[in-house]
Amino acid sequence: MEFLTAPVPIFNMQDDASSMGSRWEKWLNRFENYLLAAGIDNEERQKAMLLHYAGEQVHDLFLTLPDITVNPTETPAPSAYLVAKRKLNKYFHPKVNREFEIFNFRQCKQEENEVIDTFYTRLLKLSKTCSFTNTNEEIKSQIIMKTKYTQLRKYGLTEQPSLDDLLARGRTIEATRKQLAAIEDEHKQIEKCNRMHQNKNRSNTSQKNRNPDQNRDHQIQSKCKNCGGTWHTNGRQSCPAYQLNCRSCGKIGHFAKVCMSKGNQRPQHNTRNSRTHTQRARVNFNETQNQEEFNSDHSETSFQITTIQKVNKVNLPTTQVKLNGTSVDFIIDTGSSINLINAETYKNLGIHKLLPDNTTILPYNTMKRLELVGKFKGKFVHNKSETEADVYVVQGDGEALLSYETSVKLNLIHVSLNNKTISEISLSEYPNLTKGIGNLKHVKVMLHIDETITPVAHKHRRIPIHLRKAVEAELKRLEQQDIIEKATGPTPWVSPIVIIPRTSNPNQIRLCVDMREANKAIKRERHPTPTIDDILSELNGATTFSKIDLKDGYHQLTLHENSRYITVFSTHAGLYRYKRLSFGINSAAEIFQNIIRQTLINIQGVINVSDDILIYGKSKEKHDQALRIVL
Repeated sequence: MEFLTAPVPIFNMQDDASSMGSRWEKWLNRFENYLLAAGIDNEERQKAMLLHYAGEQVHDLFLTLPDITVNPTETPAPSAYLVAKRKLNKYFHPKVNREFEIFNFRQCKQEENEVIDTFYTRLLKLSKTCSFTNTNEEIKSQIIMKTKYTQLRKYGLTEQPSLDDLLARGRTIEATRKQLAAIEDEHKQIEKCNRMHQNKNRSNTSQKNRNPDQNRDHQIQSKCKNCGGTWHTNGRQSCPAYQLNCRSCGKIGHFAKVCMSKGNQRPQHNTRNSRTHTQRARVNFNETQNQEEFNSDHSETSFQITTIQKVNKVNLPTTQVKLNGTSVDFIIDTGSSINLINAETYKNLGIHKLLPDNTTILPYNTMKRLELVGKFKGKFVHNKSETEADVYVVQGDGEALLSYETSVKLNLIHVSLNNKTISEISLSEYPNLTKGIGNLKHVKVMLHIDETITPVAHKHRRIPIHLRKAVEAELKRLEQQDIIEKATGPTPWVSPIVIIPRTSNPNQIRLCVDMREANKAIKRERHPTPTIDDILSELNGATTFSKIDLKDGYHQLTLHENSRYITVFSTHAGLYRYKRLSFGINSAAEIFQNIIRQTLINIQGVINVSDDILIYGKSKEKHDQALRIVL
């Protein structure tokens, strides 16, 4: 048994003093395991080995420690080793910093590659030095807060399970994820093999059906017509010219060096000498293009610009409008910001005065501008409606376009919102919901006040004379709604108020209490608030939604009589205190969130974030059922 003769490591007293007690207990357990394995039963020998292997510092410390009192009635009498161990334990155990150990426990969280059982073991080990009253409850709470599984956290918060049930659910989630990953990996491998097989068959078929001359042509045509480089096997999106504008014609999807629209140079604007106003309009126009470009299978921009010849005119919204007394067929284009006619239509109007204009008119989804001749002020008449607007004249024989603004003024189009009533529930069924301030029944909020904090009674802050009537009116309103009451008896805590005029009505004010000093004595409660991920997980599959916003939400919770004294505030009209939960209390947000959550927890399809309550359902029937229960 030579392997047992290796000594345990020396106990280091120079490390962190705050963890010395827990480190000594761990070292002592290892040493006693060594004694047991080595079969050392002699008490004096055990004591000698304890002082020897603990190190010189522990040995010197032991010689300076006072002897401990042994109970003479203790049977059997403690051995020399046991007395020495008690003597050292008495010195090291007070060195356990319980607050620090609890801090370490709270900081512990589940690692990315850590299973739930390993996480539980770490927490159990850390809890041994924390002296918790209920260790299982503390470990359960830590798992819920620090687990990496959102599903497990949701289960712990909603079902309130025992520690064993929580661990069992965590193991189930881990097993399900592992099995799902294995199944998905298998499907991915099958799909990959199928794609490789299909590509191979397609390539073989193509090679068999192609004669030698076609093979040579294919090699010659393997050059990309959009960028001029070699053909892109990964598709058109891998082409460097993808979604880029041509510097020659202004179209999207190819470079100028391979442009087939020769001579269509993009106009240059002299911004120094000309005040050119650029105006984008959605315009349908005729353009003569190279037939070879239309036949190209590699150009993505060949059909970006729709010509009138390519569109079935029967499907276009057309109308006949009198323009300066002459009937003209217009296409109603709600995406166009200008009225547009061609030069031939302009000649038929018999107008000889055309104003010059340097506005740049760009058709939809292209940078090639239309050749503008000029503009004039035209009078449009349709049935009994008439209006005046600018009309732009361009070269070519494209159809006349009527802009959105002119179409509306001529009553040719009407814009309406498709308002659809999803729920048939009316607020008239619940007349008390919109009257006054609500009050949650059978709930009284008790604030946790630290009585060791010295109370502070602030001096009264003077209120400007012109605001005093508004303050009195606000105090009267709050008192009538049973939100505040006059303070009577001793008032150790007195907070000042801050007056803020309402932006909607300067004659009304918002009364705020400055409770910074009082909040130092109020102990905060820590309750979880749902995250975005939690909310999205809850809403998965829902199709119908409603949102309820609680008016003055905090004021709908009654404050316990024993907690009202700390909310006293001073005004020129006297001292008042809150009967309801106020916005100035530091723990009000957590308290309100938790109480509303507990109130709604048994209703399926309801979740709240503070005073906003969201009702949802996978069908209209389930949504309406949940909404009626909430109302």
